[in-house]
Amino acid sequence: MSPPPRLLVVVHTEEEFDWSAPFSSAAVATSHARHLERAHERFLRHDLKPVYALSHPIACDPVATRLLGRLRDAGTATIGAHLHPWVTPPIEEEIGPFNSFPGNLPRDLEHAKLARLTEAIETAFGARPRLYLAGRYGFGPNTAELLEALGYTVDVSPSPPFDFSGEDGPDFSDHDLAPRRLGSIHQVPHTGAFVGPLARVPAVRAWWSREDLAGRAVRSLGARTGLVRRLRLSPEGAHARDLRSLVEALLAQGVDLFVFSFHSPSLVAGFTPYVRDDDDLRRFLATIDTFLRWFCDELGGIGVDADAEWPANERVAT
Repeated sequence: MSPPPRLLVVVHTEEEFDWSAPFSSAAVATSHARHLERAHERFLRHDLKPVYALSHPIACDPVATRLLGRLRDAGTATIGAHLHPWVTPPIEEEIGPFNSFPGNLPRDLEHAKLARLTEAIETAFGARPRLYLAGRYGFGPNTAELLEALGYTVDVSPSPPFDFSGEDGPDFSDHDLAPRRLGSIHQVPHTGAFVGPLARVPAVRAWWSREDLAGRAVRSLGARTGLVRRLRLSPEGAHARDLRSLVEALLAQGVDLFVFSFHSPSLVAGFTPYVRDDDDLRRFLATIDTFLRWFCDELGGIGVDADAEWPANERVAT
């Protein structure tokens, strides 16, 4: 009998900002964090222990850290780190798209920001975080070494099959979902894939992110027909049936460890493009409920405790 599929919940616990506006070091509001229990109570129903990966503004918000500390102390949550460079001191770089990916920063500046974020979380919670999530999935050539030096043991930054190279970010289009070792770092990618009858056609995958006529045609075809879709395992911008299709497709390929993720500002209407109003919020929470019932109750899936469990089938990266 095969082991049950496993689910790691990762909440990008971050400040509020206008996703359509230029990056700003002044966008540090965190009012939505008072509502984190809207999702947390749903995880508790299914014995899931989410990781709250905190940006610097959240780590410095005493109201948010008291709430998260209570969840951590109750044994129902893990605290991680989430580096948004544009709101993390020292801010010495030019604020803009290129430097919004922390892995693009000069090595010393990426280290300095990681250290300040780590210290802020340690001050708030009395313990250093061990799990890291790069802002905008921006894992870079120096990141693994810097994480090791600061005592991190887990990284969840990769986001296959998404390609951010058009914004000078990383390209995960050919990155698989297998956990791997980077030195002493256990790396577990976010869960995403192309699904549908055309999902494995190389040209379709290659054209997907292009902004020319071919790229637009492929995306339009996929949206109209369902022949190919690019999905991340997230309630943001997807229905529960989409998430079920994604998991079923990956299970058929032998994947048994899944990362379910979203951005914490989506828990309040008006802070992300995925949850614009109260109707969107109801749908967003209903998607979480429906998917977790299916994954945990019908499929028999179980939660992963990021504090204690590591992938059993990871490989060493070369």
